[in-house]
Amino acid sequence: MDEEELMEQDRSYLVKQILNGRETMKDLRQRNVQLKWLRANTEKRIKKTIKSLHYMLTHEWADKELPPVKTKKIDEIIEELNGEQELRSGKGEGVPPEEETRG
Repeated sequence: MDEEELMEQDRSYLVKQILNGRETMKDLRQRNVQLKWLRANTEKRIKKTIKSLHYMLTHEWADKELPPVKTKKIDEIIEELNGEQELRSGKGEGVPPEEETRG
């Protein structure tokens, strides 16, 4: 379950509790503060994880060579992108596929 589904379940639970008269406004405000804190804390953890991964990639693993399979895939993607740019600028080899079907 993702965060939205959990919050939706929590909302439906709270609605049932309010209808049954078991939750007060004070309880609802406290619950809202808890949810806001949880969301903010989650965002901070995600940002911290991204920063640590970025550091590892740029400093700790920068001198290590990537496995050939991954490097090959990256190179292929770069070649494909360069090929698309050449076609758009008119420097590519042959005729673009759209013009082949017309003529």
